[in-house]
Amino acid sequence: MSSIIHNNPVEMRRSTYPYVSWHNGFSEKELQEIENLEKKFVFEDSKIFADKGLSQNNDIRRSKINFLEKTKETEWIFERFNTIIK
Repeated sequence: MSSIIHNNPVEMRRSTYPYVSWHNGFSEKELQEIENLEKKFVFEDSKIFADKGLSQNNDIRRSKINFLEKTKETEWIFERFNTIIK
């Protein structure tokens, strides 16, 4: 079984396994650093896209979100993901 990453949305729907995993992409220490960063974030209720734009619907989606911005403090996380993706 091989994992294939597609950028084409049509091809993505054809994938039997629409995910990949990377074991040990981050060390335990790095994961702890990410968790410590996460404590500084403000999380918002997730939204769905409906006819009238974005709206909150807890019957469909009940999660909290926050987008990680690339800063000097988080740059190493983006670099690691880019390395893994390559």
